[in-house]
Amino acid sequence: MSSGAASISCFAMSGALALLVAGTGCGSASGAKCPDAPPDKPPGCPVCAPPPRPGPAPLAIPAETLTTDREQRVSLVAFSQDGATALLRIEDDAVGDLFKSVDITVTPVPKLIKSWLFQSLTEPIALKQALRALKPQAPGPASQKNQAGVSLVATDDGERVVILAMKGERAVPIATLPRLRDEDGVLADVSIVKLAWDPTGTRALVIHAQKLAAAPGFESQWLHVVAVDPASLPF
Repeated sequence: MSSGAASISCFAMSGALALLVAGTGCGSASGAKCPDAPPDKPPGCPVCAPPPRPGPAPLAIPAETLTTDREQRVSLVAFSQDGATALLRIEDDAVGDLFKSVDITVTPVPKLIKSWLFQSLTEPIALKQALRALKPQAPGPASQKNQAGVSLVATDDGERVVILAMKGERAVPIATLPRLRDEDGVLADVSIVKLAWDPTGTRALVIHAQKLAAAPGFESQWLHVVAVDPASLPF
């Protein structure tokens, strides 16, 4: 076969393969496969790429974890070095200001280990005591990107907020957050306060706020923890 004939043959085969791809979803998440190439396929003809590996099933965080008996504001202070414990600073309308040490191996709502109430003059003392309890404290600030280069991002699809793990140009959902509704059925405004990996890169911490416009104008923040198996991520 001349080089010109080979070129024409390859072009014709490419066109047929393109039609097959369009009809079967080749290379899609559905798992459709390309047909075996004929043994005389000229070099340079396209090869159908394998379908991308799916991500983990996202955790649907239950609506009942959004407690509405009080308003609070949550900030992440530090982690323990083993990633099992997080220290939070809480402004709670019911009990006042306090630091909380929580067990983040318990998901999606971490378990309280110990708390330290404080007022403005005693905050430095309470903070020192709380940090000492981390045994030892992880170095550096909490990061939105883990050691493997996987970032945490969020998007709002209307009915819920989706938390995604992202690397390069691909992102996969790992959790969904429900949204509150007011008495008129209007969804709350939602904002992400903090996204951070624990030091082991196996747990994602999500702090988010929701605000209801209707009376009594409830507004609060919540912390949730999402366990993520690095081997389940398709990156």
